[in-house]
Amino acid sequence: MPGGPRRFSLAVTSEVGAAAVTTSTKPLEAIFLSTFVMISQNRADAKRQVIADQQWQTVKEEDRQNEELLNLSNEILKLTKAIHSSTKAGPEGAPLPKS
Repeated sequence: MPGGPRRFSLAVTSEVGAAAVTTSTKPLEAIFLSTFVMISQNRADAKRQVIADQQWQTVKEEDRQNEELLNLSNEILKLTKAIHSSTKAGPEGAPLPKS
């Protein structure tokens, strides 16, 4: 029977063709998956970088404020010492009267 083997070879060919298509689509799926994973990682990295930049700006601003507060504190200390030394002794070095 000439039709018998022909049907068999057609079935085998279609199974081999389906296997070839499945085999060729799996690497494409892996490529797309890895691409999407990399894109999402890049987006997450970009978000983390924005947050880190904002935090760095905050740290720099706090450092500037701390320096300003330290300078003000030193000025207050100098003025306090000056007031204390000028009020410790009265005119011509005489002690101040007690109240």
